[in-house]
Amino acid sequence: SCKVKKFQNTSFTNILLDPDKMKKIFLKNVVKVSALLASFILSSIYVIKTPVMNFQLIRTETLVTKQHEFKVDAGHNYHEKSSCRRQCTQRINKIYFEHGAAGIGDRLTALHMLAQMAGYLCADLELPPPYIHLNSVHNDGKQISDIIQWQDLRNMTFLPDNAPVFSARKTFEDNFTEWRKVPVYDAERDYPGWSHIVTRKDGDLLNDYLKVQDLSWAQKKGTKFGFIWEIHQSIYTSSLFDVGPPLPEPSHIVTEGTDFREDMRPYLLSFRHFRPDVIENIGCIYSDDSDKSSVPSHMQIIRNQLVETVKRVTGATLNSVFIYFHIRRGDAKNDCNTTMPAIEEYLSCSLSRIKSLGKNLVIMMASDERDASYRKNVLHIGNSFDHVTMIDADNITSMVLTNAVKIEIIPTDMINNYYLFMVQQVLKYEGNLTALVLSKRRTDCKKCLPDLKRRMLSL
Repeated sequence: SCKVKKFQNTSFTNILLDPDKMKKIFLKNVVKVSALLASFILSSIYVIKTPVMNFQLIRTETLVTKQHEFKVDAGHNYHEKSSCRRQCTQRINKIYFEHGAAGIGDRLTALHMLAQMAGYLCADLELPPPYIHLNSVHNDGKQISDIIQWQDLRNMTFLPDNAPVFSARKTFEDNFTEWRKVPVYDAERDYPGWSHIVTRKDGDLLNDYLKVQDLSWAQKKGTKFGFIWEIHQSIYTSSLFDVGPPLPEPSHIVTEGTDFREDMRPYLLSFRHFRPDVIENIGCIYSDDSDKSSVPSHMQIIRNQLVETVKRVTGATLNSVFIYFHIRRGDAKNDCNTTMPAIEEYLSCSLSRIKSLGKNLVIMMASDERDASYRKNVLHIGNSFDHVTMIDADNITSMVLTNAVKIEIIPTDMINNYYLFMVQQVLKYEGNLTALVLSKRRTDCKKCLPDLKRRMLSL
């Protein structure tokens, strides 16, 4: 514990890069740093002798650190909404979710909604590990390591007591493999006396939700018998969004015989996505799981390193404006024209309009494209403008992760595209580096950004 606190106060700038080496490089080219130069700088990272880290210690400190921050920050942020929440004297119930494999955005959205329901139902989540849930397609066809836990990607906790969303009461051993079995629990053997609801692939999720809602409200304080709710179907295509928002009330027995209030029902963010008739999404927030407030301790250390590294590599000044630019390719490249001519038109049309502002643009390019020549050509187009420096954010993040392994912040098995993606989210935050976030993908596939100058002037 002491080691971790000492390390967290260490200057990551000094750990990652030798200031003298950096100074010489930047004196040669202060205005621009090409992608090639960025790669050269990162390849000669100088690591000062530092206390060797212990990944398990850092992983363990995640909740402790968050509890401290919660009292100072998050409690204030959620103060106005705290009165709507149902107060759980205990969280004995379990919700299990398993349905195929997908990308991390898909999974985190589903987990966010499950966490809201779990908070309201006085339950926690027991899930298959990430290597079961996350699709290998987004990790260069490789399954991620089985050592990675959900807490390593997102430290989700309940409000207001900050209890972990992911169950600490494990039912399954570490070597368990039958995660897709239906049902996965042997409730009669392991949880005698408990209610066991299984929503199968063709089941009615909304109807099963109503069942567990009544079961939850019927529980007495101190009970040793809860419910297990297994969900083996897609949340998004289920019947859950057929009515509402918010979700339906419990039975009259509950509404008339308990302290239930209408405003206690959980907030599900996907109502507006699946129901065009929903103008305003309503409901109560039960979990603190935003990307900013739910960063595991080891990831926060690496994010701090990444921000400092980007500043040094680009020679950032007060006149620099950072833009995060994401190009979606991979399995979705047919959803939006991201061919080289289209990217050249997009950048030329958009960037030429803002040269008169006198700002130095630092564009951090990220993409799931693995073709090195494609990435090199995008960087070449961006760096052809006098007022623009474009760098490969993925390459820099990879280098920072490699260094994190060297000083044992994380083990080698933690490095994968999903972890890199989660670390890199810090580059999108307004107030850290990025002033604007641009993208070329299905949901944002403009040929040009004629309003970019106006957006820059409003910064």
